[in-house]
Amino acid sequence: RIQEFTGNPLDRAAALRREPGWVQDRLEDPGSRFLLFQELRPLLRESDVGLSIDWRPRPAQGGEAVFLGIDADDKAHFAIETAESVTATGSDAASRFLGTRAAASVLPAEESAIVAQARSLLSWHRDHPMCSRCGGATEPVEGGYSRRCSRSECGASHFPRTDPVVIMMVVQEDRALLGRSVRQPPFPAGLFSCLAGH
Repeated sequence: RIQEFTGNPLDRAAALRREPGWVQDRLEDPGSRFLLFQELRPLLRESDVGLSIDWRPRPAQGGEAVFLGIDADDKAHFAIETAESVTATGSDAASRFLGTRAAASVLPAEESAIVAQARSLLSWHRDHPMCSRCGGATEPVEGGYSRRCSRSECGASHFPRTDPVVIMMVVQEDRALLGRSVRQPPFPAGLFSCLAGH
């Protein structure tokens, strides 16, 4: 199956999230939905029809929420790290935190794209709490699409990297093209993989 992490149906609302108070109003809206993460693993719902995102209300305990977008019904969606334990939302399903690589190939394509966006933003925020220019603390702005240095004498803005990556299996009839890394560290003897890179 081709997994592109594209086709995210959420509108990231770039103009709206810049308006003062708009993101905060959406965070406080009881109709907003949250994709919960633990250790960068998303909460997914497994039922007899397959795996899907288990959207929840805002948890009582959680880190900084990042805005993912609004859906066709104008409902805001966020991602947030939480330490809370979770229970299934219905008797027909089991909810659990699952690694994104394991989930990517079985989630619907649109939901894989949402999970990839959410995980990427949460990971970036976790790894960049300080300003690379002056060392001061940074704070999220625009719903989490950038961070700004809190020191007034600096005020530098920081943005997540966007590195396109690809992994593929090239096939022809009953054959597949595989490769070996020769960079440091090289692959162990006998190990081959699909082609991948930035």
